[in-house]
This record gives sequence, structure tokens and C-alpha cells, in this order.
Amino acid sequence: MADGGVDNFGLNPHYKYFEIVLDSLDASVATSTGNTALDWPTFQLATPVPNLAAVKVLEVQIPFSFYTINSSNNTFTLTDTTPLTNAVITIPVGNYNTTTLISTLTTQLNAAGSGGVYSVTYSGTTGLFTFVKTGAASFTFTFGGAGDLGATNPRFNMGFAAGANATASNTLTSPNVANVSGPNYLYLNSRAFGAQLSLLLPRGAVQLGSGTAGPQLAKIPINVQPGGVIYWSDPDPQKWFTFEDLPLLPQFDLYITVGNNATPAVTLLNGLGFSVKLGLLQNQKLTSTLQGSFNGMPASTVIGGNKRMRST
Repeated sequence: MADGGVDNFGLNPHYKYFEIVLDSLDASVATSTGNTALDWPTFQLATPVPNLAAVKVLEVQIPFSFYTINSSNNTFTLTDTTPLTNAVITIPVGNYNTTTLISTLTTQLNAAGSGGVYSVTYSGTTGLFTFVKTGAASFTFTFGGAGDLGATNPRFNMGFAAGANATASNTLTSPNVANVSGPNYLYLNSRAFGAQLSLLLPRGAVQLGSGTAGPQLAKIPINVQPGGVIYWSDPDPQKWFTFEDLPLLPQFDLYITVGNNATPAVTLLNGLGFSVKLGLLQNQKLTSTLQGSFNGMPASTVIGGNKRMRST
């Protein structure tokens, strides 16, 4: 900091620095009547912050209490030829590993009443599921239509392609590696000011705004198993999102979405809260004065603001 500058922790004297520590357990207002304040809180600031210049997500702590198989993505269709059967297979809501998913799929397929017996295995070497039905009977698993994005069915969890996955015999092996535990990342979002920040996604991200500035504030890796707590801190804290002078921030919302998927729009944490630490930069109103010359040296400019001054 130059002599006479504003004491602001080494930052540009044009900005005043704030940190806000937020916990959804402290939020008394829900943003939507369809959600709780724990899942989609609106944080009301006791002292609204004026003249905001920039914002930064510094840290988050999010419990892995959400279900990767939920009521929006837990069904697919079984079509069997012997006897002819079309049945909706429903995986109970929850989190799964390979063992529990094998058991659940075996039970649900055999309960469909298509005749014969289904067995399910998983290869730890290839990451693929294999489904076998006794007898020479072909069958098909269908996950939406061609080009399905996987938001409304468990095709990614099971390793299958969009649309119909058929076999001509009694064996069907998933063509892709199964992501049994669900997506590898989540987004922290805000409807209040997310669209004002320059976090852009590819045009192909059709479920997340197709490349336009959206509600996303940060992309966070899911680095724990269900039951753990996801902790993340920004690896590049020197870069900020500019507001270009937001006049006043009295309140704002935060919510979470999991993976490349905005359906459902808000991830349910099932009664647990999440916490976030934000950094804020406020525009300072600075004044400048000239100090007189001394022993032939020219006058110098001193910048002042609404904080105390340093002097030497």
C-alpha cells in the first residue's frame, strides 16, 4: 500500500473488502414456497451492502445428504418379448453402490412379471453392468428417446445410452461405464445475481442455460461418499466477478444443482443445511489532496477514503 493510502488489507484502495459467512440453518426465509429455507434460502442482510463492485465464492461446506437417485430420475422401461411385456422399472429413491444397485435392479426386474428370471452382475474391471434372463428371450431397456439427456432416468448410473438398448439374445451389457454414485460435481447458484456474473457454460449445456450467463456461481467437485461433507475453497482467489457497481444488496438466494442437470431446479438436502463464505468488494468514495512541496520536491497526491489513513 502506498504511503497515505487507505488501509484495506493490501487491496486496491478503491475497494472496501467484506466477508459474509452464510449458513442455511440461519435462513428464516425460503425463496420458493415449494422448497424449505435449508434447500433454497434467501439470506436477508441485517445491514444491506451498497455500491458493490465484485463478488467471490471463497468456501463452501455441503453435506452429501442429497439422493443421486431421486423421484425425477428413477424410472426406465423394460420391454420383454417372451411373454410380451412393457413395464416401468422404478428404483427406490436413495444413494447406491454397485452391491446395493445390483440387488435393487434384480428385485425390480423380477417383480415386473415378464416371466423367466433376471440376474445382474457388475465388473469391477470394466465398470459395466450385465443383465441376463434365463431362456432365449430378447429384451430392451429404454431410457427416454434418442438424444435423451439423462435428467429423467438412471441411464448414467447404469451405464446405458439414450433411447432403446436392446439385445438379440438373453444378455445385455451396458455400453458405457456406470457412474453408480452419481455426478462428480455440483453447482452453487443464485437467481438474485448469478446472471450478472461472467461464468459461462458451453452452448451444448442445454440444461444449464445453453451458454448464456446463468445462475451458476461456482462448480464444485463431489469428493466424498454419501454421508460425508463436501468441502471446497476457491483455488484462484485473486480473480473476482464484477458487478459494475450494484447499487444495493439487501438480500440474495443460494441453491445447489447436481451435475449437468437443472431438473429438479433445486437439490434437496433432506433436512441438512449448507454453508458458504462470500467475499465482497464495495466501491470506495475516494478523495485526493495535494501535499505541498518541500526543499524543491514537487507536491504529491494523497488518496483518502472513509477508513483511517496510514502515514509515515
